[in-house]
Amino acid sequence: MDRKIKSAFDGIHADSSLKDNTKEFLAKKLYEKEKVKSKRFRLAPALTCAVIMLTAVIGYFSYTTPIMAISLDVNPSIELQVNTFNKIVEVTPYNDDAENAVLETDVKNMNYQDGINALMDSEIISDCLKNDNLVEITVATDNSDKYEKVKANLATQSGISANCIYNCENNEDVKKAHSLGLSLGKYRAFLELQEVNPEITAEEVKDMTMREIRDLTSESSGSSEQAGSAGQNGQGIRNGQGSSQGQGNGQGKQYGKNN
Repeated sequence: MDRKIKSAFDGIHADSSLKDNTKEFLAKKLYEKEKVKSKRFRLAPALTCAVIMLTAVIGYFSYTTPIMAISLDVNPSIELQVNTFNKIVEVTPYNDDAENAVLETDVKNMNYQDGINALMDSEIISDCLKNDNLVEITVATDNSDKYEKVKANLATQSGISANCIYNCENNEDVKKAHSLGLSLGKYRAFLELQEVNPEITAEEVKDMTMREIRDLTSESSGSSEQAGSAGQNGQGIRNGQGSSQGQGNGQGKQYGKNN
């Protein structure tokens, strides 16, 4: 480049110092231009790498971040955390039977529907269902459209009755369930049982089958109705016959109000 500049200036008649200064100026500008171009070429691969890395990071977090939970409850209680691609990214067992089922059947990274079908076919859950146990599904999502789609998919592809597939929109319920060591589905059934049987505890229902919880709810519901009637009759006895009988029957009346 310097030779080209020198050759170009050889034919020009001017003061030598002016020619030297001009050549120096042009050489400097050309050098700066080449330097900028070189920087651009060096930056291009770096920017490409940065874009690739950013895309990979976003993809990783999108894949590993759950947007929905599905609780499968028979006696084994298993929760599946599902990402935006409908893939299972985390599996949590909530009792011994569930731990054995999860060890027997690895459903991580499966589509949620395939994962539930695989768990339903596992030896432990299959044996439970042969004994007339009840299976319930609870879907934790505040997106009603998402819930309806999951419900329709499971009802048609997994053979689970749509009447046994529930929705939970309240994230606080999920936190409370986990704090008690229960899956979301079993916690929901526990709350329904507790409404008619306030003495029942989370620890007591933890290893119950869903069939046992539902049967106990039904039995307790009938008992609470009878207790409510006794309580109402007891109010008259209390007023007419003394405090001792009235106190006992008064508790029945209070229990009846809880129904």
